[in-house]
Amino acid sequence: MGEIRVKVKLMNLNDETRFRHGELKKEDIRIYEADAMVDTGAVRSVIPVHVLQQLGVGTRGTRVAEYADRAMKMLHKAVKAGYSNAAQMAKDKDLDSLRGRADFKKLLADLEKKSPP
Repeated sequence: MGEIRVKVKLMNLNDETRFRHGELKKEDIRIYEADAMVDTGAVRSVIPVHVLQQLGVGTRGTRVAEYADRAMKMLHKAVKAGYSNAAQMAKDKDLDSLRGRADFKKLLADLEKKSPP
């Protein structure tokens, strides 16, 4: 089974409505653009907390981030086993969904400190 990725543009609906009513400038509409993985059978969207905060929107519900937590454990394990390519970790598209996490930022910063210039 393959992975489907698309460019998505998320927008604060209240900002967009206020813009249409002349209450807000277009450049003040809070927008977030991302390369997202799509589940064609999904009925809900899952987005990181930092995206919700950037958009200024609330949640309708929460789910435990099991997969992201598991991914972070694997990254820590890889670094402990000797992985040291901070430059690759910093640009690897497969890690984009983890970039807003404080533990990812710390792991990357620690790895960059250890990496030769």
